[in-house]
Amino acid sequence: MRRLSAILILVLILGCGSDDDTSSQAFVFQELADQGLTRYVGAAIPIGSVDVNDSTVFEFDTADGPICLHGAEYRAAVRHTGSSDLVIYLQGGGACSSAICLVTFADTESLLVTGVPPAGILSTTLAANPVREWNVVYAPYCDGSLMGGDVSHDVDDDGVIEHQRGLANLSAVLDLAKAEFPRPRRVMLAGVSAGGFATFTALPLVRYHYPNAEVLVVNDAGVGVGRSGMDGVQRMAEEWNSGSGIPQSCDGCFDRGHLMPLLGWQLERDDNMRAAMISSFGDFVIATTFLGISAEAFETALFEESDAIQERFPDRFKRFLFAGTKHTAIPVDSTTDLREAIDLDIDLDIEFLEQILGSFDETNVRGVTVAEWVGEMVRGGDWDDLVEEQQE
Repeated sequence: MRRLSAILILVLILGCGSDDDTSSQAFVFQELADQGLTRYVGAAIPIGSVDVNDSTVFEFDTADGPICLHGAEYRAAVRHTGSSDLVIYLQGGGACSSAICLVTFADTESLLVTGVPPAGILSTTLAANPVREWNVVYAPYCDGSLMGGDVSHDVDDDGVIEHQRGLANLSAVLDLAKAEFPRPRRVMLAGVSAGGFATFTALPLVRYHYPNAEVLVVNDAGVGVGRSGMDGVQRMAEEWNSGSGIPQSCDGCFDRGHLMPLLGWQLERDDNMRAAMISSFGDFVIATTFLGISAEAFETALFEESDAIQERFPDRFKRFLFAGTKHTAIPVDSTTDLREAIDLDIDLDIEFLEQILGSFDETNVRGVTVAEWVGEMVRGGDWDDLVEEQQE
């Protein structure tokens, strides 16, 4: 029975006949496929599942490729609502490299308690949530390589092997999405923090599976600001063996040390996508903790890099930029109890989290909340580039 189920899932993933969504047009990111980005598509199938609350949690065999940082099994969660639209949510949780190794989640055990977390943009009860009735595929983050790595190594020379197989994990989740939801009308690819950075890799894979669906990218606090004048993007790509997600034709994209220009490259090639960028001016977690730069330096790069994309794609790229140093705005809302919603593997002060996290239905620019702004994007009408006034 397990082998039969595997065959049926692979049929759904890989397609059969002219009714399959993937057979209707050429892959717009073929360059990345040629570089190996799609090498794990179809490589892993779930070996089991369990119902948790209103979700189903699927587990993968580590022998098939998906694996967490310290060798634990990788899991993903699905919520069926009967909608024709789909949210693919990429969880955040730090990064692990030779420069810094701070990972919030080293396994996916918390899914067995919560399933799809019922908060923020994933809440089914928050009236302000414009996608509360959409189907959901929840991709946990446990590899420390921004869901793009493909290497097992001793990151910090402590004798412990870390498995940074994010590309295999991400590919398995998107295969699962295709099997569970073969032909959605629209796909929202939402990523938070490290998951926001992961949208740069995930978008081409989402498009590979869904060539005809409109894709709405919502990047919250992983917008691709780096350290100006440094080779951080290339160095991380080499360390994590994630270079297949960086197109060779994106000549000069990373000369300034930022990942954000890759979004412009993607928008140029994919005219059936729109992208939303959400960030505070001086994101404390990204700027201070991971990049080691000042809030002012982060703000300067944020505006310079995003201005360039907004000028090129004014109708398909919009920003929600707000003053301060908060980190993320879509994972939680005004009704979320962090003590119940978050199961952390590290000792982190909840009161500190409450200070640095924004709120989906409360964080606002000129009276428009993040939830309302995302709703404008979803409805497809007037959708503003919403930027709070900068202080002199």
